[in-house]
Amino acid sequence: MPSRNYNIKRIRVNWEYTTEDISALFSVTTKTVYNWVSIGLNPIEGTQCPYLFHGENLKEFIKNMLAKRRYTLQEDEFACMKCHVPRKCKPGTQKIILTEKRMGGNKLAGRKTGICEVCGKEVNKFFAYTEESKQVI
Repeated sequence: MPSRNYNIKRIRVNWEYTTEDISALFSVTTKTVYNWVSIGLNPIEGTQCPYLFHGENLKEFIKNMLAKRRYTLQEDEFACMKCHVPRKCKPGTQKIILTEKRMGGNKLAGRKTGICEVCGKEVNKFFAYTEESKQVI
């Protein structure tokens, strides 16, 4: 699981990339690229170290790798940054913070915080509300 986001818009699908090209493109080491090969990034057949990769295959691999990290929060769940999974907060620790920052569409941003019931770290969930209602949308 990657620890950061990779900009897949930088990948040209009609190009061929070496391991060094990929490491420079995403600012990772060549060892990271070789690890990606071991978990499913397919090089062009017949190439050996340094491998060659089709841009289209590289883009699809990165897109799938990033998609595995995403999850949808239920109404009573929060995003725990330590556990990297949706978690519920300990009873009585939930707070709602209304900010004056705009999200778009004339909506204000708010944040619910609490303490993770598993690891004890702070958990967060962002939401939008309107100025007139001051209620969660």
